[in-house]
Amino acid sequence: MPTKIYFSLVILVVFSAQAQTVVDTTLLKCTYNFIRMTDTISKQYNENEPMILEIGASISKYYSQLRKVGDSIYEKDVSDGMFGTEISFNTVNNPKYYRNKLATVIFQNSTNNKMTLQNQIIKRYEYDDDINLQIWSIKSDTARILEYKCQKATTNFRGRNYECWFTNEIPTKHGPWKFFGLPGLILKINDTKNNFIFECTGIEKTKKLITKDVNNEIIKTSRSDFERLFKAYKEDPLSFISASLSNIIISMKDENGNEIKMPTSNVKKPYNPMELSKD
Repeated sequence: MPTKIYFSLVILVVFSAQAQTVVDTTLLKCTYNFIRMTDTISKQYNENEPMILEIGASISKYYSQLRKVGDSIYEKDVSDGMFGTEISFNTVNNPKYYRNKLATVIFQNSTNNKMTLQNQIIKRYEYDDDINLQIWSIKSDTARILEYKCQKATTNFRGRNYECWFTNEIPTKHGPWKFFGLPGLILKINDTKNNFIFECTGIEKTKKLITKDVNNEIIKTSRSDFERLFKAYKEDPLSFISASLSNIIISMKDENGNEIKMPTSNVKKPYNPMELSKD
């Protein structure tokens, strides 16, 4: 019997419990404010999203703080039997699950010079990427951020120009998102059009395990194929969801529970990817 979803024109993320493996131990935990412009036509920015960068001896992990909290709450609710045979859209997308936050998780491995990205567009996906992708130009300009002396650096990465402030007082090549390779921790970086801004708001020494989700349901893919899927979802969310979940019936109901006609046309979601080029 297929599951019925009470659907609205908002992304629905299907979540399943994930087994985890330990990949390293955190030495440093950095919190970043991440601001992104989702719609370049209306110049609409998303709210600041707190992101976490856990840095270990050789592996770092970058993820949304609120999304991780929401996933933990959701997994507990599932194990407690909160959901029945029907999945209510409103229930699954309860604000406490933070479904509107980034599902991206990025692991940088300085030992094998690879990074692994996990993300979710209805289903879970994973792909590998090279780690030494940016060619940095270090400048003489200096500034002070969070009481650390910083130096300026610039780079062009996959179609966008970036300005960055890093500190040699915290020697690590790891940085937020896919940024890597500077001689010190990145405390602020933004593209020159200010579509994407990362700013460090806190640094603490800590010791905790760095874990990675491992599950047979995670689909291994390539960056180009994942970006193609993500663009297809943005251009036609309803068709993408229907194609991705063939065993699920998607319907729309009004506030009284009466089924209403699905729209024949679909409104595109704003699409402003960080990576503009395929290389």
